[in-house]
Amino acid sequence: MSSVKDVVRRAALNRRAALTEEERAQKSDAAIRHLLQTRIFHTAETIALYLPLKTELAVDSLLKVAANPARRFVAPRTLPDNRLSFHGGTESPGAHD
Repeated sequence: MSSVKDVVRRAALNRRAALTEEERAQKSDAAIRHLLQTRIFHTAETIALYLPLKTELAVDSLLKVAANPARRFVAPRTLPDNRLSFHGGTESPGAHD
């Protein structure tokens, strides 16, 4: 039997997968606009982002609108022992697609 967390997660993933490209783009833009209005974002020196897969919201435009030499963006990588390692870079996500 699935836990409540599994059921909620599956439902959220199904709702996200059902979004059209246009809806996903609108939600991505709205999430970025919201983030850009937060104090914590403006005071952060390092910001961890994910590299979106399949149906996840796109965050790559954040790198363009929030470019600042005093701010560093990093992305996680899962190591074989399930620890996270964070890596910075200068290329936009998807540059190697």
